[in-house]
Parts: sequence; C-alpha cells; structure tokens
Amino acid sequence: LAIQDDGKIVVVGTATFAGDQDFVVARLMADGTPDPAFSFDGLARFDFAGGGTDSDQAFGVAAQGTGPGRSIVVVGTTEQAGAETNFGVVRFDDAGVVASSKDFALGGADQVRGVAIDAMGRIVVVGHTDFGPGVIPGNLAIL
Repeated sequence: LAIQDDGKIVVVGTATFAGDQDFVVARLMADGTPDPAFSFDGLARFDFAGGGTDSDQAFGVAAQGTGPGRSIVVVGTTEQAGAETNFGVVRFDDAGVVASSKDFALGGADQVRGVAIDAMGRIVVVGHTDFGPGVIPGNLAIL
C-alpha cells in the first residue's frame, strides 16, 4: 500500500490470466473509487515474460516523486518456466504506463518482499536469497 502526494491510494497484488500470474496495480481516488486517469480504469498489469505461464508475484509498492512527474514502483518475485526466482522491479508513470522494468538474479532463489524510496529518490529493495544447499539464506537491500 502506498499513498501518493495527491492522496491517491496505490495497492498491488497478483492476478492469474489464462494460467499466467502477473503483477497487478490498482490506483484509487482518496474516496476509494478507481482512478480513471490510471491506465483508463484504475488497473494496470505487468508480465515479465510477456505471456506464457510464468509466475510474477507483486509484494511491495512505493510512490516516487511528486506532482505530474511522480511514478509508482512495484516489486516482487518473478519465475519463468520453472527457473529460479528473481527480483522483479517495475516503474509505472502517473498514467499507468510502464516506464521501465528489470528482473535480476542474485544467484539463488531470490525473493523480494518490500520497497522504499530514500531521501535521494533511490529505490531500496528488500528481500532474501537462498544460494543453495549449505548456505544460510540472508536478508539484503539493494540501492
């Protein structure tokens, strides 16, 4: 959950479309109604593989910036065709259009659980990774 500087509410989650799990973002007006200025109906989705049967699960959201140049940063875990899970980060512009996206591997079963924007506007992603047998999973943050 994130509250933008204009009072709009942003929530994220995961939805399944034809066997494919995608990040889903909803932006609501302060009164709880969908914001029609965000992706025409208040809902946007993102699929890291562009279709198929991958598993993209959104777990965190943060509002970045203020005014018309603000954006929404969504983080979660992405897995494609049974591969190890990766960190996934997507930035939506104020109109609900994907401005940038990145999924990256740290070497194991990587899972994102939260995001924050620091005072300098940098995206801080928090989660954990498991590098395999005999290695203790650890928490981490990436700027």
